[in-house]
Amino acid sequence: MWRGSLIEKFFRRVSRYVEMIGIVFQDKLESFKDSNSELFEKLKDKEPPLPDRAPRSNIFGKVFDFVSPENFSVFRLYVIMAVLFILGAPVSFIPILYPSYYALAVALFIFGVLLVGVGGRLTRKIENGLEGYEAPYELLGGFFVIGLFGLIVNFVSVGIPLFDSALRYSYHNRLWSMSIIFYMLGMMGVYVKNRDGTTFNLLFVLSFLIALFSGFRTDFLILLGPLVVYRYLKDDFSKSRVFYLAAFFLFFVVAIRYTLLTFSSMQPSLQHILTSDIFLGKIGLNFHALSIFIMEGGLWGVGEGMISAGKFFFQIVRIPSWDFGAVGADLVINMTRRFESSLVGPTYLDMGIPGVLFFMVLVGFLAELPKRLYKLASSDFFLALYAVQVSIMLVWVQTGIVQYYLFYLFFIIGFYCLWKVKG
Repeated sequence: MWRGSLIEKFFRRVSRYVEMIGIVFQDKLESFKDSNSELFEKLKDKEPPLPDRAPRSNIFGKVFDFVSPENFSVFRLYVIMAVLFILGAPVSFIPILYPSYYALAVALFIFGVLLVGVGGRLTRKIENGLEGYEAPYELLGGFFVIGLFGLIVNFVSVGIPLFDSALRYSYHNRLWSMSIIFYMLGMMGVYVKNRDGTTFNLLFVLSFLIALFSGFRTDFLILLGPLVVYRYLKDDFSKSRVFYLAAFFLFFVVAIRYTLLTFSSMQPSLQHILTSDIFLGKIGLNFHALSIFIMEGGLWGVGEGMISAGKFFFQIVRIPSWDFGAVGADLVINMTRRFESSLVGPTYLDMGIPGVLFFMVLVGFLAELPKRLYKLASSDFFLALYAVQVSIMLVWVQTGIVQYYLFYLFFIIGFYCLWKVKG
């Protein structure tokens, strides 16, 4: 009893100090915007105009309507991604060595997408209104400052992976992982509290630079995705703007990979470009790895839960992440970093069909939970949390649940929302 009370007092005191940091930061942000208002207006006038409409396409129009802000869900987004994956795999320049198992891999992927939809539908049963909910914006402002400071310190201590691919193995360390959680939650809190164009542009540019220098393509989705998804769900973007934003993300996904190859010791050949993950090669490799997992693992997988235990917990206590990140792929195809093998790959390899059934439904439920609370509580903060969950799910549709920092961030948000429902 005494110990619990002492710990509670400690966390309350720490949260007050973090709130103080947030208050100071918010005050400085407002002063900065006020003192530079004329400059921001001039920069706004200089923004290159986008065409009034996207290129005419019935397909794009139907896709946009399918995932329009009023109809949006993770499942609908996954349906579109699944179609692109299935269409892209045969032309990925990766040979299909085991056709029957390859077909099973595609079927298992589709099964995982459907289970995510089942989990999302379960949120409709929640009816708690959460009347009078107020987000802790001062605390979130403090989170943002702490997270940003941690990311800067990590760049200083590790270096810039964009210009040296060897640094990528040590960049996503414990400092970065903790910092990104604080930064993401804080960033969305800061934007929702202000919700003006200047704040959006400042956060977008800052996050863009962090993602660019990190050299990880997924960081663009993680750092920029929530801001863009939030504004999209608030219906702040026209159809043409959505098209050009998608083209922007695609450009940098390709450009980052090519930059890393260019700065590496070997110059990429045409064959290397086609069969690597610059264009469609990664889709083919993912399904290829998953087909081997099915061939080797049967119904129950091969890890008995220990691969996930290592990935998410053991490495926190001074065991580098890469010791576990590629273990599944090394076991069956001896190809580093192909442990991911699409949405269901890592979970299936570790725990088989029962693991896929449980975790896909669970992540679908926790992904859609913030949006359900947004509708019940009418609090934009829950929509911001939903934007973070969607961005994480965009990464996981290709990699599966392998990044432990995203695992923690995703489940922190999910269980926080679940706690608010019970409360």
